[in-house]
Amino acid sequence: MRKKRSRWDVGPDGTDVKVKTKRPKLSPRYESLGEFIRWAEECDLCMVYARLRQVLPILRELDRMVGMMSLKKSVIDQVLFSVQGLCSHRDTMHHTVLYGPPGSGKTSTAKILGRLYAALGLLSRGHFSVACRADLIGQYLGSTTQKTQRVLEASLGGVLFIDEFYSLGNRENRDSYSKECLDCMVAFMSEHAQDFILIVAGYKDAIDRNIFAANEGLKRRFPFRHELSQYSATDLKSIFVEQVRSAGWHLEDEGTLPVELIETNKQFFANSGGDTLNLFNKSTLAYAKRAFADFSVMFKVLSRADIEAGLEQHKSHSDKEDDTWESVRHMYT
Repeated sequence: MRKKRSRWDVGPDGTDVKVKTKRPKLSPRYESLGEFIRWAEECDLCMVYARLRQVLPILRELDRMVGMMSLKKSVIDQVLFSVQGLCSHRDTMHHTVLYGPPGSGKTSTAKILGRLYAALGLLSRGHFSVACRADLIGQYLGSTTQKTQRVLEASLGGVLFIDEFYSLGNRENRDSYSKECLDCMVAFMSEHAQDFILIVAGYKDAIDRNIFAANEGLKRRFPFRHELSQYSATDLKSIFVEQVRSAGWHLEDEGTLPVELIETNKQFFANSGGDTLNLFNKSTLAYAKRAFADFSVMFKVLSRADIEAGLEQHKSHSDKEDDTWESVRHMYT
């Protein structure tokens, strides 16, 4: 017999009473996370699923992230699964791989996902930890297992995030230290699937070649793998505008940063959000120079001249540093 759904409400005498609620008839016709959020609000789903009400602010934050359409659709599926109480099996895993270059939003996305999983009740503590190769790989045989186990156990009940995941292995020279670390991860990911989530990130080709090609068991334990692809000039402008807004600054108008300006200088934005942030920082320096002793300048409002000056500064530094990330990646490939 199917269990009827109910919710608590306030009765005429001020006491709590249980009210039977009909499950709303819903049409799953939404093409984006933004549409799903509006759909949930309009259908009054939050009155039926308390968890959904709790995660809506986090979903809105994720929706503000530029691009990432496949990841956002995957999140919708996971949310629908969890809020209906279907995520009770101990072997259900949420371990995730975020493929992408520096500046593609991997760390920000991982933090949002961590808060989402905690709000869905999938984690007992909900804390977010970060680790790198130096935290996991030891200097002698046996020490790697101890270090890795220590990091994993400290992350139990929350999310562990490892960027540049490819640095833990090398297809050409796979050493026993890396094998110790990865084997330890495989065991822990399975044993604690109900209260631990591992999110890793890095270049797709490097992770696939250095890690997954050497350890198929590890690859199978990541049911969610998403590519955070390169952004278009329009996407980069949206990221820049959000970075300006988040920092408490403003643009004079919509045309302050034309898309064409980014398009014609696309080679200087290979690191996506990292480069737009650098452009913003350089633009604020140009603003400070323009605004000094000129009280007619509006406070923290960037002009097109500020951005053009900032872009020249950004380009001059990029000329010297544009190969930095590639050289780092090839250290491990």
